[in-house]
Amino acid sequence: MDAAEDTYRKLNNAVKRDVVGNARDIGLTPFETQQIAKLTAMLSLRTKELRRGDDLGIGPDACRELREYMNAFLLDPKAEFPFDVAPEAVGERPVELQMEELAIASSSCDAKDRSPPGWDSNGNGGGGHREPRFIPDGVKDGGGGAGGAGTPLTEREGGSLMPPPRLRQRGDQALVTRLLHFGCKDSGEFIDPFATVTVVDGAGKLVEATQDTPVVNRRDVNKVLFDGVAVHAQTPLHELPDDAAVILEFKHYKPKKRKISTRGWSFFRLSDLDPDKESQTLALEIYAKPRDLRCRKFGLLSVKPLYFHVEAYVRTE
Repeated sequence: MDAAEDTYRKLNNAVKRDVVGNARDIGLTPFETQQIAKLTAMLSLRTKELRRGDDLGIGPDACRELREYMNAFLLDPKAEFPFDVAPEAVGERPVELQMEELAIASSSCDAKDRSPPGWDSNGNGGGGHREPRFIPDGVKDGGGGAGGAGTPLTEREGGSLMPPPRLRQRGDQALVTRLLHFGCKDSGEFIDPFATVTVVDGAGKLVEATQDTPVVNRRDVNKVLFDGVAVHAQTPLHELPDDAAVILEFKHYKPKKRKISTRGWSFFRLSDLDPDKESQTLALEIYAKPRDLRCRKFGLLSVKPLYFHVEAYVRTE
């Protein structure tokens, strides 16, 4: 399973790198760009399935069908991708933005060929302008302290948080969960800690794609600090079922086993929130794994009063 996850992740990164890195030479049409975006979204979902053991609607059978599609795509550039996958549902950039970035990359290649020595690819002397990208609230440099300035973040370090959803009508509301800190007696022992946030209905079925926070490195006594990183639920409040719950899992990397491990998990239901308050801070009990998506079977991780502190607030259009 670890080898399969690693292979899918490397394939996904290679597709992104080779397409953007050779944008000028490839000359993709908007339709072809859309197909590539769907492919990378599917590979991201499959990676998450293997990492978490969740069913996100892909599975090995769907991946096997990709061979037939790729054979057709090589002969017919109008071949339709066999799966309807939205890139933004898995934290990828929307197709429109990817197309824009490919156009920028192509023009940047031309500019680089024409630029005098010492100028950057955007035609600026030193530094240069960088295209804006989504950085979640509470995250510095898009990685919560991981990676350092100028160091590319890996998929795990950068997380998969999504931007605030576009609410359709004035008065629509969306839930935002700010992660404050995770209580634990051995906070300094965790390697690359992060949190996974999942929205489920009363039956434990996923309402939307799960989101991973970036890796966090700030610690305090008996705490791992998330500094209020914001996780935006993508489903408007009025479309969520009354028994919906938000599940938070605290995870970290185990180098000896070369795997991501869950230390503990917490949850709160929408019914637990005070509808008269726009914002409220919650101290959630931390339960031992395995997590239960139905939130019915759980036992305390520790007898000590350690909690997962979060702030829940409602954003109104």
